[in-house]
Amino acid sequence: MFCSISGEVPQVPVVSPNGHLYEKSFILKYLNDYKKDPVTSDPLSPEQLVDLKLGTSMLIVTPRPPTANSLPSLLSLFQNEWDSVVLETYQLKQQYNQVRQELSNAYYEVDAAKRVIARLVKERDEARSALAEVSKSLGAVMQNDEMEVDETGNDSSLPKNVQSRLEDVSATLSNGRIKRKKPASLASVDSLSSYSVIATLQGLHTASNPGILSLDLLISENENYSDLSITAGKDGSAHITSWRANKNIGSVKVGKKCAQAVWFDVPKSIGNDNLGSFFTTGDKVVKMWELTEEKEKAGKRKVESLWNLKSGDETIAIAVHPSGNYLLSAATNASWGIIDIENGKSIKNIINKSSNS
Repeated sequence: MFCSISGEVPQVPVVSPNGHLYEKSFILKYLNDYKKDPVTSDPLSPEQLVDLKLGTSMLIVTPRPPTANSLPSLLSLFQNEWDSVVLETYQLKQQYNQVRQELSNAYYEVDAAKRVIARLVKERDEARSALAEVSKSLGAVMQNDEMEVDETGNDSSLPKNVQSRLEDVSATLSNGRIKRKKPASLASVDSLSSYSVIATLQGLHTASNPGILSLDLLISENENYSDLSITAGKDGSAHITSWRANKNIGSVKVGKKCAQAVWFDVPKSIGNDNLGSFFTTGDKVVKMWELTEEKEKAGKRKVESLWNLKSGDETIAIAVHPSGNYLLSAATNASWGIIDIENGKSIKNIINKSSNS
């Protein structure tokens, strides 16, 4: 039983429909190239081949090659095998030395890169230090260049009537501060340490967007309304609450996003006939509100809007000047301004260009 192609005993014998015996790997390679029987030249496909299954008694034993029939031939085979092993070991050593050399070169390159980076970092720190020293020496000049008036014209001074009013209030407060003595009712350190919580207000703003960003108290000579407080929350609303009664007096919607700041006061320019006026900021708008008591409903209060003023950026802080005539505001674009409380108009807006926030 010999293969019709190689003439040797097949390891995996198959038979063609014409009865010819082939080694399976040889005949499959031949069919892949020519698509026909190598003996008869008839069309033949791999599906037509039939595998031969031999029993244990018919196992094909490959005959020993002629070169392995004598002792010298066997020694020659062993010598060739040994030479192959030695050659492979030598090649592996060469590859090992080459990889070791590449790793060594990579290590030196990394070390050199680290040295360069360290030198650059040192030079950067020295440059920053020199820049800081130059900035200190030129601080006065830089401060003059940092401020810009966000209005037309080169005149950055306040109107004369506003400046005169501010100076009069400053002089009055300064004289009173010099003559003022420490009040007897001033709390001592020991009394402060004994303070305790007398009221807790909960649920002032929505639970879906909780959080209070600003709080202020109403300073009123009327003791009946001296317990009012106002809070601004992330839900964009402001709530007026009586902490003695632990209830909400009124609320307003300041903006769609969040109310940034609030200020509770009774400005002198409006008068003292109301319970209190307050200011809110949100969605780049400064608003003034008035809290009054409804005459026809005793104990009922209502909140009315007096004016709205759009700002160039989000206003995050407000405060009423001691004169009661002007409102000071600060925005996220590093600007601050003065607003006339009586008519809700901006008097002056200053932008600090050197600030990043």
